[in-house]
Amino acid sequence: MFFTNHLLAVNKDYQWYFKLYCSKQQLSNPIFVRGWVQRIPLKPELASLLKSATTPRQRIAIYAEKGIWYSALSELAELRLAETKNPIFANDWANLLQYIGLADFASKPIVGEVTEVK
Repeated sequence: MFFTNHLLAVNKDYQWYFKLYCSKQQLSNPIFVRGWVQRIPLKPELASLLKSATTPRQRIAIYAEKGIWYSALSELAELRLAETKNPIFANDWANLLQYIGLADFASKPIVGEVTEVK
């Protein structure tokens, strides 16, 4: 899921969910997963590190190093979507997913941006 961070209020919990129907008629029960996300304030030292980053890859590495997985994954996914044939981004994606225990998903396609349902 990709949401623009400025749409989320700081320190507020947001619930997300994803339903997948395995038939066109939606007669069967969907596969359902949900979770929570919270936007936290950016600490001054992290803001300084991010400001000093000269490339998106450096910024993604900073997020990953600090355990800010949402930002690391979403920014890297955006790079992969913009340059689907770039082997550097594919390798970075595989390495990041392996690091967080999701290596099985590295070869799966990214289908695009998910938008907020209102």
